[in-house]
Amino acid sequence: MLFWAGKQTLEREWSPVALDYQSTDGKAYEIVGEDTLPHYATPVVVTDRKGRSKWTVSIPQHLDFPLNPSDYSGICAQAQDVSQHVADLKAHHDVEKAPVHAAHYSYYHIDPNFVDVAEAQERGLLPQPIHTAFSPDKDKICPKSLTYVLETSSAGLAPTLMGLWLAYSLARHEDRAFFIDDSRWEYGNYSTFFHPPSSPNCLPPPKGQRVPCPHQAAHLVVSSATTPWTFGAGFLDAFEDGRKMGVRRLERVFGMLRKGYEELFEGKLGGEGDGEFLKERIGELRGMVNGGLEVGVHVRHGDRHPYEFQYSRSYVPISKYMEEAEDAIASAGMDGNSSHIIIASDDPDVYDDEEVRLAGGVKAQNRFWLTAAWGGGFFKELFWSLGKHDRERLPSVEGSPSPSRRPAGVAQGSSTKPQHAGVGKKEHTTAEAMQLREAVARMYLLDLAILGQADRVVCAVSSHTCRVLAVMMGWERAIEKGEWRNVDGDWGWRGLDW
Repeated sequence: MLFWAGKQTLEREWSPVALDYQSTDGKAYEIVGEDTLPHYATPVVVTDRKGRSKWTVSIPQHLDFPLNPSDYSGICAQAQDVSQHVADLKAHHDVEKAPVHAAHYSYYHIDPNFVDVAEAQERGLLPQPIHTAFSPDKDKICPKSLTYVLETSSAGLAPTLMGLWLAYSLARHEDRAFFIDDSRWEYGNYSTFFHPPSSPNCLPPPKGQRVPCPHQAAHLVVSSATTPWTFGAGFLDAFEDGRKMGVRRLERVFGMLRKGYEELFEGKLGGEGDGEFLKERIGELRGMVNGGLEVGVHVRHGDRHPYEFQYSRSYVPISKYMEEAEDAIASAGMDGNSSHIIIASDDPDVYDDEEVRLAGGVKAQNRFWLTAAWGGGFFKELFWSLGKHDRERLPSVEGSPSPSRRPAGVAQGSSTKPQHAGVGKKEHTTAEAMQLREAVARMYLLDLAILGQADRVVCAVSSHTCRVLAVMMGWERAIEKGEWRNVDGDWGWRGLDW
């Protein structure tokens, strides 16, 4: 384990160097001190005997995979600074080359000063992976890969789904093997909710070779923490159509999300009995429509507020949703008596709203529901407290006489599985808490799948769920035909926030 003890060998071409630099955040950093690597994950700089510098990313062997979200965002933020600093150093040695600011680089820019982790390990710049009885055969490791880490401090499922779908399509576009890591997902196991995608015909790389930045790395890690770098301005420059206007600039990005939806969500619900229930419920709702329209309405409350200024400190009135739904029916020349409005919301009080009752709104599903004590909507703080505090503030499940018992049809959770608590700390989540989180997720996914098959959808674009519903409808229906309707100002469809 004493990696740098071998630095005396004459074969060594490169060696670590202590390098001070000023970050774009105004802080001073020292990349490597003396001849030792940091005990935390970070970009590191190496130099050869002629003083030429290159850089790579060091992830110490003792760290678990995945790292904390803040570690991944930290690596990406520092990688930009280190890359620019090394470029500036080389420019000072070559007067004919002027430094180029990293902000001008394209999404697929190849940094000639970056040494991929696997290569750095081969050349002795970084420690070799620790070999165990379970170490993969080097020849069977995927040459390129993308691992999507299901972990976020916001706890919301919709942004996670969008990130997952987009990452899947990005991996396919770049010919990377695609892996999903759910080892620290707040909701439990991916297979609890979905049928897993087919496995690549190669093995994932060692954990230390999977890095979030730079994008040219052979083995990428993508999560909500890397969104500003993976799906930020550079990604949009590469994938949006600058010749078009408004939302039509994002048609290609929308298509990537749609591809991910088709491969990872559509027909893939794997919760215990959820797939069968979904088919039955959709058939039941269709049977209620006599030649009219089925209009899905999603109302997001909780910690997500509208973009429209007059409602930005509260929520879009329920009456506005109902008026838009009724207008959708009338615009299609349909009779209101033969059409139905289907409601789904994170706030149980919405179902009892007078405007909803007057419009004849029907609840999307009754397999799972939230108690009135959850009133107000989905707040991440409330989510993190599930199973810890007042049991009246818990999701109820059909067939479960008491929230304190294991919800019917919910897979048994682990009492020792570490979870990221949304505040940068690990916790041991109880089995009861995991069961409740699973119930919340299954309820949401069923609501989403039911609304997504409606003839029209009404929602607020400030909610990621609203954007997901457009993807589920498809570009032609949602955008070209206008069957997806936004009640939150004049904004059109948009992708991930970053």
